[in-house]
Amino acid sequence: MSQKREQILLEQKMHILKRYKSGENAVEIGRSEAASADNAAAYKFKLELKAIIDEGGYSAKQVFNADETVSKDRLTLLLGANAAGDFKFKPFIIYKSENPRSFKNVKKNELPVYWPYCSFHNIEFKVLLLLDNAPSHPVYCDDYSENIKVVFMPPNTTSVIQPMDQGVISNFKSYYLRRNFSQLLKATDGDNMPSMKDFWKNYSIRMAVENIIQSWKEVKESCMNGAWRQLWPECIIKDMEEINDVPSICKELAETARNANFEGVEEEDISELLLYDKELDNESLISAEMNNTLDTHTLEVEPEIKKLTTAKISEAMQLITQAIEIFKNNDPIEDRSLKVSRNVTEAINCYKEIYLKIKALTIQ
Repeated sequence: MSQKREQILLEQKMHILKRYKSGENAVEIGRSEAASADNAAAYKFKLELKAIIDEGGYSAKQVFNADETVSKDRLTLLLGANAAGDFKFKPFIIYKSENPRSFKNVKKNELPVYWPYCSFHNIEFKVLLLLDNAPSHPVYCDDYSENIKVVFMPPNTTSVIQPMDQGVISNFKSYYLRRNFSQLLKATDGDNMPSMKDFWKNYSIRMAVENIIQSWKEVKESCMNGAWRQLWPECIIKDMEEINDVPSICKELAETARNANFEGVEEEDISELLLYDKELDNESLISAEMNNTLDTHTLEVEPEIKKLTTAKISEAMQLITQAIEIFKNNDPIEDRSLKVSRNVTEAINCYKEIYLKIKALTIQ
């Protein structure tokens, strides 16, 4: 990167931080700095969404938005809530191991859940779910249930209109950081206590999940409702004060760090991380401010033993056969469905051979 380019980026960051300290909240800064966003498409989508809501008769309790966050190389976290701000999705986590060692005696289905929301509020079970246009979101998810309508936002508009990106996720991350920082200080304070390096080595996916759950609970109803101001201003509850805790938490963490004699942890650095780092994870949130004093840690994972049985192969084959039959019976272009059938059959022949070999060994 050229010196000129580095200077421009530095000036931009200083400008952002100066405005942040002067009282502008994260939502406003994020909107005004999103120069590359397609504002025309965002405005058009707002009108289209209003028409969909009016036509479907959706209330603010029935309109939802969800978005992913946290480090993609460690775990992916999906957070979502409704426009009224009084209902949050249970955090959805994708991790590289189905059964981590730290979950050995934990029943994953007993982690915090929610009772049916619509029946509790005596409202019709119909949901309008807004998602960004990410390739990971399947286009056919609108067919999962006749009670759920899925609408995709136009490309390059999430920074200006997606509710989860208008302060909800940044507040969640600030709570998560505060919780991690508090645990780090408590675990390493005093003589003969573990080092910070040891703390991170022992930081398991179970601890991360528990911190995620508690931090998500901290996100306030006013924050979740206020995040819809740009996209659907009519749903905003006027007598509810919108609260953004990011500035106060940044100040609190910087002061805590100074009291603990941590050098280089400044309020501006923390706020910049929370506002602009799209790939935050539990380690980088702390280690970046500590002059790289911590070595990279990896979450403890129980090695999984994979075994391909005849039962599993048979189950997969049946599902594939059913899928092919659906195409054959419904595709008006017969040649297309036949071509797909031939290609798929050829591709899975290797599993048929494995199935026959296992069967033969079993008979012997």
